[in-house]
Amino acid sequence: MYEQDALVRVIEPGSVSVCLKEMDGEGKLPVGRERKLASEFYYWANEAEIDVQHILFDVREFEQLKRCIGEGIIPDSDLQLLFVMGRYTRNMESSVSDLLPFVTELNSDSFREVEIDWAVCAFGLAETECMVKAVELGGKTRIGFENNMLNRDGSLADSNAECVSELVQLIDA
Repeated sequence: MYEQDALVRVIEPGSVSVCLKEMDGEGKLPVGRERKLASEFYYWANEAEIDVQHILFDVREFEQLKRCIGEGIIPDSDLQLLFVMGRYTRNMESSVSDLLPFVTELNSDSFREVEIDWAVCAFGLAETECMVKAVELGGKTRIGFENNMLNRDGSLADSNAECVSELVQLIDA
Protein backbone atom coordinates (compact mmCIF):
# COMPACT_ATOMS: atom_id res chain seq x y z
CA MET A 1 0.00 0.00 0.00
CA TYR A 2 2.99 2.30 0.41
CA GLU A 3 3.36 3.13 -3.29
CA GLN A 4 -0.36 3.85 -3.66
CA ASP A 5 -0.34 5.99 -0.51
CA ALA A 6 2.57 8.13 -1.75
CA LEU A 7 1.10 8.51 -5.22
CA VAL A 8 -2.33 9.52 -3.91
CA ARG A 9 -0.77 12.05 -1.52
CA VAL A 10 1.17 13.67 -4.37
CA ILE A 11 -1.66 13.74 -6.91
CA GLU A 12 -4.58 14.27 -4.49
CA PRO A 13 -7.22 12.94 -6.87
CA GLY A 14 -10.91 13.31 -6.15
CA SER A 15 -11.17 9.55 -5.78
CA VAL A 16 -9.04 6.42 -5.75
CA SER A 17 -9.70 2.68 -5.77
CA VAL A 18 -7.81 0.51 -3.27
CA CYS A 19 -7.88 -3.26 -3.12
CA LEU A 20 -8.17 -4.43 0.48
CA LYS A 21 -5.85 -7.35 -0.29
CA GLU A 22 -3.11 -4.84 -1.12
CA MET A 23 -3.02 -3.57 2.44
CA ASP A 24 -0.62 -6.36 3.36
CA GLY A 25 -0.76 -8.75 0.44
CA GLU A 26 -2.52 -11.52 2.33
CA GLY A 27 -5.94 -10.12 3.16
CA LYS A 28 -5.23 -9.81 6.88
CA LEU A 29 -5.39 -6.85 9.18
CA PRO A 30 -2.24 -4.79 8.93
CA VAL A 31 -0.13 -4.84 12.08
CA GLY A 32 2.49 -2.58 13.60
CA ARG A 33 3.89 0.01 11.23
CA GLU A 34 1.66 -1.19 8.36
CA ARG A 35 -1.44 -0.71 10.51
CA LYS A 36 -0.37 2.82 11.43
CA LEU A 37 0.41 3.73 7.81
CA ALA A 38 -2.85 2.26 6.51
CA SER A 39 -4.89 4.08 9.13
CA GLU A 40 -3.06 7.36 8.50
CA PHE A 41 -3.72 7.03 4.78
CA TYR A 42 -7.43 6.33 5.14
CA TYR A 43 -8.01 9.14 7.63
CA TRP A 44 -5.86 11.56 5.64
CA ALA A 45 -7.88 10.73 2.48
CA ASN A 46 -11.10 11.22 4.43
CA GLU A 47 -9.95 14.63 5.69
CA ALA A 48 -8.72 15.60 2.20
CA GLU A 49 -12.15 14.63 0.85
CA ILE A 50 -10.66 11.97 -1.40
CA ASP A 51 -13.20 9.24 -1.98
CA VAL A 52 -11.66 5.82 -1.39
CA GLN A 53 -13.40 3.01 -3.21
CA HIS A 54 -12.61 -0.35 -1.61
CA ILE A 55 -12.31 -3.13 -4.20
CA LEU A 56 -13.66 -6.50 -3.09
CA PHE A 57 -13.07 -9.52 -5.34
CA ASP A 58 -14.79 -12.00 -3.06
CA VAL A 59 -17.59 -11.75 -0.53
CA ARG A 60 -15.19 -13.17 2.10
CA GLU A 61 -13.28 -9.87 1.90
CA PHE A 62 -16.17 -8.27 3.79
CA GLU A 63 -14.67 -9.86 6.92
CA GLN A 64 -11.43 -7.93 6.44
CA LEU A 65 -13.40 -4.73 5.76
CA LYS A 66 -15.46 -5.22 8.94
CA ARG A 67 -12.32 -5.82 11.00
CA CYS A 68 -10.58 -2.76 9.53
CA ILE A 69 -13.59 -0.60 10.36
CA GLY A 70 -13.99 -2.15 13.81
CA GLU A 71 -10.29 -1.64 14.58
CA GLY A 72 -10.47 2.00 13.43
CA ILE A 73 -8.14 1.50 10.47
CA ILE A 74 -10.80 2.53 7.95
CA PRO A 75 -13.36 5.25 8.75
CA ASP A 76 -16.95 4.03 8.56
CA SER A 77 -18.25 7.21 6.93
CA ASP A 78 -18.97 7.57 3.22
CA LEU A 79 -17.94 3.99 2.50
CA GLN A 80 -17.57 3.17 -1.19
CA LEU A 81 -17.27 -0.39 -2.44
CA LEU A 82 -16.63 -1.98 -5.83
CA PHE A 83 -17.59 -5.62 -6.20
CA VAL A 84 -15.60 -7.37 -8.91
CA MET A 85 -17.34 -10.42 -10.28
CA GLY A 86 -15.79 -13.15 -12.37
CA ARG A 87 -12.15 -12.09 -12.12
CA TYR A 88 -11.03 -15.25 -10.35
CA THR A 89 -13.48 -17.72 -11.84
CA ARG A 90 -12.95 -20.24 -14.59
CA ASN A 91 -12.44 -18.39 -17.89
CA MET A 92 -13.06 -15.10 -16.02
CA GLU A 93 -16.82 -15.39 -16.52
CA SER A 94 -19.17 -13.65 -14.11
CA SER A 95 -22.75 -14.55 -13.31
CA VAL A 96 -25.65 -12.54 -11.90
CA SER A 97 -25.70 -15.02 -9.03
CA ASP A 98 -22.20 -13.76 -8.07
CA LEU A 99 -23.78 -10.47 -7.01
CA LEU A 100 -26.29 -11.87 -4.53
CA PRO A 101 -23.82 -12.76 -1.72
CA PHE A 102 -22.38 -9.23 -1.86
CA VAL A 103 -25.84 -7.66 -1.57
CA THR A 104 -26.75 -10.06 1.24
CA GLU A 105 -23.65 -8.97 3.14
CA LEU A 106 -24.49 -5.30 2.52
CA ASN A 107 -27.87 -5.89 4.12
CA SER A 108 -26.42 -7.75 7.12
CA ASP A 109 -26.47 -6.33 10.63
CA SER A 110 -22.76 -5.48 10.33
CA PHE A 111 -23.46 -2.72 7.82
CA ARG A 112 -26.93 -1.48 8.79
CA GLU A 113 -25.54 1.65 10.46
CA VAL A 114 -23.01 2.42 7.70
CA GLU A 115 -23.88 4.45 4.61
CA ILE A 116 -22.51 2.53 1.63
CA ASP A 117 -22.24 3.60 -1.99
CA TRP A 118 -21.57 0.47 -4.04
CA ALA A 119 -20.89 -0.45 -7.63
CA VAL A 120 -20.20 -3.58 -9.65
CA CYS A 121 -17.86 -4.51 -12.45
CA ALA A 122 -17.99 -7.91 -14.08
CA PHE A 123 -15.91 -9.98 -16.46
CA GLY A 124 -17.17 -11.91 -19.45
CA LEU A 125 -20.35 -12.31 -21.42
CA ALA A 126 -22.68 -11.81 -18.43
CA GLU A 127 -21.25 -8.34 -17.73
CA THR A 128 -24.31 -6.48 -19.00
CA GLU A 129 -26.76 -8.73 -17.13
CA CYS A 130 -24.76 -8.21 -13.94
CA MET A 131 -24.87 -4.44 -14.45
CA VAL A 132 -28.64 -4.43 -14.98
CA LYS A 133 -29.14 -6.47 -11.80
CA ALA A 134 -26.85 -4.15 -9.83
CA VAL A 135 -28.91 -1.13 -10.86
CA GLU A 136 -32.14 -2.97 -9.97
CA LEU A 137 -30.70 -3.61 -6.49
CA GLY A 138 -29.62 0.00 -5.95
CA GLY A 139 -25.99 -0.17 -7.03
CA LYS A 140 -23.93 1.55 -9.68
CA THR A 141 -21.95 0.10 -12.56
CA ARG A 142 -18.51 0.18 -14.10
CA ILE A 143 -18.71 -1.29 -17.57
CA GLY A 144 -16.39 -1.58 -20.52
CA PHE A 145 -13.30 -2.90 -22.18
CA GLU A 146 -11.28 -3.15 -18.98
CA ASN A 147 -13.31 -6.28 -18.13
CA ASN A 148 -15.17 -7.27 -21.25
CA MET A 149 -15.32 -6.53 -24.97
CA LEU A 150 -18.55 -8.34 -25.80
CA ASN A 151 -22.08 -7.11 -26.26
CA ARG A 152 -24.94 -8.86 -24.51
CA ASP A 153 -25.51 -11.07 -27.58
CA GLY A 154 -21.88 -12.20 -27.60
CA SER A 155 -20.79 -10.08 -30.55
CA LEU A 156 -17.57 -8.09 -30.30
CA ALA A 157 -18.29 -4.48 -29.32
CA ASP A 158 -16.77 -1.78 -31.52
CA SER A 159 -16.13 0.52 -28.56
CA ASN A 160 -16.71 1.16 -24.88
CA ALA A 161 -19.45 3.54 -25.94
CA GLU A 162 -21.32 0.63 -27.54
CA CYS A 163 -21.20 -1.32 -24.26
CA VAL A 164 -22.38 1.69 -22.29
CA SER A 165 -25.15 2.46 -24.80
CA GLU A 166 -26.47 -1.09 -24.63
CA LEU A 167 -26.54 -0.94 -20.83
CA VAL A 168 -28.31 2.43 -20.79
CA GLN A 169 -30.97 1.13 -23.17
CA LEU A 170 -31.61 -1.89 -20.96
CA ILE A 171 -31.78 0.17 -17.78
CA ASP A 172 -34.10 2.74 -19.33
CA ALA A 173 -36.41 0.05 -20.75
